Amino acid sequence: MILLEQLNPLQIAFIIAAPAAVILLVLIFILGPMRRRRHKKHFMEYCYKAIYRIAFDEDYYLINDFYFRVDTSHVAKIDHILFGEKYIYIISDTYFDGDLSGQDTDKSLIITNRKGQKFYTDNLYNSSQLLINYLSTSTGIDKSLFIGVALVNNECKLSVISNSKSLYLIQRNKLKKLVKAIESRQVGKINAQQLDNAVKAIDKLNRKKRHK
Repeated sequence: MILLEQLNPLQIAFIIAAPAAVILLVLIFILGPMRRRRHKKHFMEYCYKAIYRIAFDEDYYLINDFYFRVDTSHVAKIDHILFGEKYIYIISDTYFDGDLSGQDTDKSLIITNRKGQKFYTDNLYNSSQLLINYLSTSTGIDKSLFIGVALVNNECKLSVISNSKSLYLIQRNKLKKLVKAIESRQVGKINAQQLDNAVKAIDKLNRKKRHK
């Protein structure tokens, strides 16, 4: 048996630190996946809270889970519509188990998962633009008033090239900063009557209560 008195300070420090390091690694491997699963399960709820906080702080009108008919056989869904002072934000929520790369003009984006495997997914820029086109056509509201925002989870690293000033792909925790930057643009505000008309026109199309 080796007595503690026979060990030098470095060896004693190693004996003390080794179990702590093992416990830490076990916690990382167990708690990390558990946290990701919980975040994925409640991602839309987290997005709602972030958007609601912006609406509450800035006194913006907000519609969630908006369904509207785009033709005789199809109903589209918009997760959130946020009415700012200068723009109307069409916001969608998507959780990814990996990172995204590509260009905003590509047909698809590339997902790279934690194992390095690559997969294709629909380009969220195109999805946002399609929703804006549908909503503009259905309401008569000019497309220039809409900003499309695709929200992803904070852990999703983005390497997507885009120069668009009306379509954005960002992590959830950057939404507040984005909205603030866009609302600070040197353009006129939507006047109160126009904004009221826009809210009513969009709300009139809402089929949420009838959608199954």
